[in-house]
Amino acid sequence: MGDIAAEDFQRAPRWRERDSRDTRENAVNTVALLAPQGVREIVVVTHGWHMPRALREFRAAARARAAAGAGPIAIRAAPISGAGPADRAILDWMPSGVGALRVRVVLHEALAVPFAH
Repeated sequence: MGDIAAEDFQRAPRWRERDSRDTRENAVNTVALLAPQGVREIVVVTHGWHMPRALREFRAAARARAAAGAGPIAIRAAPISGAGPADRAILDWMPSGVGALRVRVVLHEALAVPFAH
């Protein structure tokens, strides 16, 4: 994100969180980085399908920081595309016929087991 902002928009970010390995760590580290700087609102930018988990983690990190005596931090969503899982019907997650066939072929190759006829 920082590189894209600097290169495409000539706007380098003021802060960068570089140490996280997953969404939870990113949330905890980002809140810890921004709260002492007086930031009271964080906009989470991620893909729509990832947004529910990202918001959950960022809001938990903000609540934990507030419980430790820091001021409240509002967490806002800015999904870049796609609807989150909560917006989809359960059958939307089922593979299509073509998708199921492709999975079968991949598993066949991976397991080196002949197809049963």
